[in-house]
Amino acid sequence: MAKGANQNRLSNGRGVIVEQNTVFDDYLLPPAEELSKLNQIDQNIITWIMKRAEMEFAFIILVLAMLFSLYLIKSEMSVEGSLFAGSTIVIAAVFFIKASKNREVK
Repeated sequence: MAKGANQNRLSNGRGVIVEQNTVFDDYLLPPAEELSKLNQIDQNIITWIMKRAEMEFAFIILVLAMLFSLYLIKSEMSVEGSLFAGSTIVIAAVFFIKASKNREVK
């Protein structure tokens, strides 16, 4: 996890045509100072942020599991890779169904 910035420029030799500045912060949660400021605005924001961070973490795990399945398949372990990918998809579907049912209840 890191914080940083990038700057890209495209030039035609006579001047800058396009300039792009990108600032990124890939921490799952904002710093404590920002959380306290957000909590003053809305009391439910911390709960919302925590749920979003959990969903993002679950998505990262899902992508890593699918990449591991791809690795197994590329390593000529197609049965194991296919079973791992299939079980990952089934587990993800179960979690998505549970999450949508929880959303409908509220």
